[in-house]
Amino acid sequence: MWLKLNCLALNDITQLDKSWYLFVKYEDLILNKEHELSRIFNFLDLNPKHKSTQEKIIQQNISYKNTTTKGNSLNKWKKQLTSNEIATIENLITEEKEKYDYIMRNTLLN
Repeated sequence: MWLKLNCLALNDITQLDKSWYLFVKYEDLILNKEHELSRIFNFLDLNPKHKSTQEKIIQQNISYKNTTTKGNSLNKWKKQLTSNEIATIENLITEEKEKYDYIMRNTLLN
């Protein structure tokens, strides 16, 4: 359901002018926080007087906490699901995931 709803949202969003939206992937934000926050602040084009505040936010050492499990928030699902469960999910979402990947590829490349 999540994937289907995101595909629908992406279809709608990509009809807007690119100056109205910015895609931020959770994985990129976690793995490359400084770069992604800089992208977000640049996109927002905030008043220059806020530049020092932006820099402070970017430089903060943020501890990411997940309330459901401990460990790496990007890979924890691999420990929680069996290989059969992962295969079942992958089979169920293949078609929607292909649409999602296609939309994301075309949106990010254009």
